[in-house]
Amino acid sequence: MNGRMKLAHHAMRERGWFRTFDDPVELPGGGGLHALRDSGHYIAKLAKRDRDHGSPARLAAIEALMLVVEHGSDAMLLFA
Repeated sequence: MNGRMKLAHHAMRERGWFRTFDDPVELPGGGGLHALRDSGHYIAKLAKRDRDHGSPARLAAIEALMLVVEHGSDAMLLFA
């Protein structure tokens, strides 16, 4: 991969769902969230496991995640 391709690849990873967090978010049962994509998968997994998948808190978390992905605001605000 040449220099130009590496820069393009890096820029692509820093946008959208592949954008990484400065510090991983530790999960209660171990493991962690390292990127926005991980957060989306985690929320989806919780929704499947929990009967209350339409709760206001869950919907607010999904909406906040989508806004960060689409508009590129500070991802760590999701976990404040």
